[in-house]
Amino acid sequence: MTRLTRWLSLSVMMTLLSSGWAGGLVRADNETQDNLFAVAEKNGHYTHFIAAAKTTGLDKLLQENNASYTVFAPTDQAFEALEPGVRDKLFSPASRDRLNDILDLHVVEGDYTLEKALQRISVTSEQGQALKFTRSEEQTMVNDARILNDGISASNGRLYGINHVLMPRQ
Repeated sequence: MTRLTRWLSLSVMMTLLSSGWAGGLVRADNETQDNLFAVAEKNGHYTHFIAAAKTTGLDKLLQENNASYTVFAPTDQAFEALEPGVRDKLFSPASRDRLNDILDLHVVEGDYTLEKALQRISVTSEQGQALKFTRSEEQTMVNDARILNDGISASNGRLYGINHVLMPRQ
């Protein structure tokens, strides 16, 4: 096999693989991507958020693939920064409705890139209150929380880490 023939064969194979065709062996990215819940769970920085989602049933919504959501998930450090006793109280059975409201404030229907969110300036959360987006030279904010990444794509939306637990207005 000449060098040109090998190069052409490799080029054709790479084109077929990147297009998702290889006799059914390679699936399109959206078929192999994890859902939002799995993305958060595998990341390792959202264990408190995952526990709260399981407690309130939000985990089921984040695993559905028939709609898309944007999730602003507080990191473990954000949960640990809550005033002493607040986190434990939120996870108690008596506070399940309050925890549900808090988590719903972190979820927006639709798949929003940061640019799209900033163009809209604000979006309505699943909890019903608005999330407002601002950007300075150093950071992008959602309400009073700093967005820590560019968003992790999932099969059913996008997950952003934030440095603060958003609290609904009473």
